[in-house]
Amino acid sequence: MTWVPANLSEKCASNPSSSACSPAQILFLAFIVNLFSSSRDNNSNLEAEPKKYDFIIVGAGSAGCVVANRLTEINRWNVLLLEDGVEEPRVVEVPALGGLLSGSNIMYTYKVQPDINSCKTKSCSFVRGKVMGGSSSVHGMVYMRGNRVDFDNWAKLGNIGWNFTQVLPYFKKSEDNGDKDIINENPGYHATGGYQSVQKYPYTDVNTKIAMEAFEELGYKLTDPNGETQLGVSNIQWTIKNGVRVSTNAGFIRTIRNQRKNLFIKTEAHATSVIIDPKAKKALGVKYTHKGKSKIAYAKKEIILSAGTIESPKLLMLSGIGPKEILEKRNIKVIQDLPVGRNMHNHIKIGKLDFSFTNKSYSTLTNLENMKEDVFRYLKTHDGPDSTRGIGAVMAFVKTKFEDNENAPDIQLQFNPNELSYQPSVYYDSFSVSVFLLTPKIRGHIELNETDPVFGNPLIFPGNFTAQSDIDTLVEGIRVVLKLADTKTFKDSGYQLNKVPKSPCKQFKFGSDEYFKCIVVEYAALTSHYVGTCKMGTRDSGAVVDPRLRVYGVKGIRVIDASNMPAVVRGNPVAATIMIAEKGSDMIKEDWKIRK
Repeated sequence: MTWVPANLSEKCASNPSSSACSPAQILFLAFIVNLFSSSRDNNSNLEAEPKKYDFIIVGAGSAGCVVANRLTEINRWNVLLLEDGVEEPRVVEVPALGGLLSGSNIMYTYKVQPDINSCKTKSCSFVRGKVMGGSSSVHGMVYMRGNRVDFDNWAKLGNIGWNFTQVLPYFKKSEDNGDKDIINENPGYHATGGYQSVQKYPYTDVNTKIAMEAFEELGYKLTDPNGETQLGVSNIQWTIKNGVRVSTNAGFIRTIRNQRKNLFIKTEAHATSVIIDPKAKKALGVKYTHKGKSKIAYAKKEIILSAGTIESPKLLMLSGIGPKEILEKRNIKVIQDLPVGRNMHNHIKIGKLDFSFTNKSYSTLTNLENMKEDVFRYLKTHDGPDSTRGIGAVMAFVKTKFEDNENAPDIQLQFNPNELSYQPSVYYDSFSVSVFLLTPKIRGHIELNETDPVFGNPLIFPGNFTAQSDIDTLVEGIRVVLKLADTKTFKDSGYQLNKVPKSPCKQFKFGSDEYFKCIVVEYAALTSHYVGTCKMGTRDSGAVVDPRLRVYGVKGIRVIDASNMPAVVRGNPVAATIMIAEKGSDMIKEDWKIRK
């Protein structure tokens, strides 16, 4: 069994009143495990392993799978792809079952250091995928590239070759867009034939349609946020094909895995350090554990770290590349003093249940037998409720008075069904609107665990949420939610906004600036859109890698993943991460004199 869900027995013992502990919920989870816990993939490459690979890629996630695909296009290059997690289970393919993945064996959960201004409890955590496909296998599937301004700003920071005009071809290179209307309306921005499928959900529930109409009543235009204009509301695009999630594993690896004999994949392989010649300052190989045994693999050309915003900087620091004071504290020999782990940042949100709407008239809750029938319908047609995330398909990008650029948003509004625990997200009788701050000032950093730097949870300091401009912008975003509640569309449909003040802000009147500022300070949370810990840029800007993604001062090692982003994009980062991997792969080919 590839997928092992969270242990409900333990959860129910500690909280027997939880909705996840009802007999129907437990029976439904068992039903899903029986159907979807296996994987479609197996390691079928029986070729003898070379003594040295040309390239070793650490991490088979949103970026690593892309790089592995593109480098193995060169037949004479042997590529080793190391993944800490297991093969991708079938459960991840079903859009509505995303909520069942939390706490399972295919998810990392990183505890975050408590901070009075950004993470107030010891339970704060970040999550990411620990599986072939990485976070692209477990995240929300949103395909959102970001704004033109984001990439132009990267270029202004000294990252030559990374402005919007220069990165757009790489977004299009990977894309296989299945919606003809999207392509026809914005032909210069979309493409077909790539490895990454992109589509709208095939099923739209009634609440989605009403929410879209409410935004239009407020004057927000329907838009393709990956096209000419990001501002507006959309029934968004997803990394799916005909109702099935397409992770980077499914798109870039599964399609070539049995055809390319120069690709070697090892799952359950945990990289522990990069071997570096300290005199030549050249990366030679990777130490890793594979199913409990210590291993070493050597590379003739390069090591590519695609382990993500947390694991890539961790691995660099374990290898002697990082802040001198941090490495010396952990008794690690310093090979290159670089600001690894710095510049960590994230979108900030006011999330689920903070602004919640109820409408019993449009409830989609149902019983166990109907849920099973919907699953069987999905297996047969890849249509129906399980092919979607319900009202989660609605997203709007909003510009407040605090954003200077007239074509760029600083707030993202995402609808979320308030589903029951361990139940498909399409069954709900209330929903909430999450308000995302897209341009946060907050910056944090990562350090190695003091007692167990190799296998221990790294120390993650998210930073202080103290910038008044961040607070004011989020309040402006909240006010858009209040305007939605007052639309004729919402009122005629019977939606009711919960206006009961929340503790500890009850001393302020609901709707006042004081109340909302209190809510933001008390309840704002960090998302799982963290980026920036191996920043791309010029050396004097505090960067770790140059604009060709090569680690400064050490030959033969690059970082290619979301940790490269100098600043987070205005949208979910996976599409931009895939773009970075596409562009980074071409840079490798160019540097080794291989034509595209």
